[in-house]
Amino acid sequence: MHLRLMMDLMVLSFWTDTTRVGTLMTAHGFSRQNFSFLDGVTSDHHGMSHHKNKEDSVQEYTRVSTWYIEQLAYLLERMRSIEEGDGNLLDNSVVLYGSGMKDGNGHIKNDLPLLVAGGGGGKLRQGQHIRCE
Repeated sequence: MHLRLMMDLMVLSFWTDTTRVGTLMTAHGFSRQNFSFLDGVTSDHHGMSHHKNKEDSVQEYTRVSTWYIEQLAYLLERMRSIEEGDGNLLDNSVVLYGSGMKDGNGHIKNDLPLLVAGGGGGKLRQGQHIRCE
């Protein structure tokens, strides 16, 4: 799968100290990416983001969103599996995952769902859920 290959290359570049900064954009806001490889998904990504609160469309969109989080979990596990110093690559990194849109259905751009993972070399306190105003 293309996305996993790109993630593996990014992890390899961190592991080898080729770089310590990477950006991976999985899709753009108007992506017409087809997710028919997922059970029960027939719409394109942008189309399903405008689900109009229809249950079947919301289920498709949720399935795709779940798939994206599964890919993030893959990336984080790959980083965690690489020993580095007294910890692992994830302990010594910061990964920001998120979107520029909270809800595509209403084009809501505030209260963005963002996730920060990793320890930042001991600089980040983990295990928190922070709700900002």
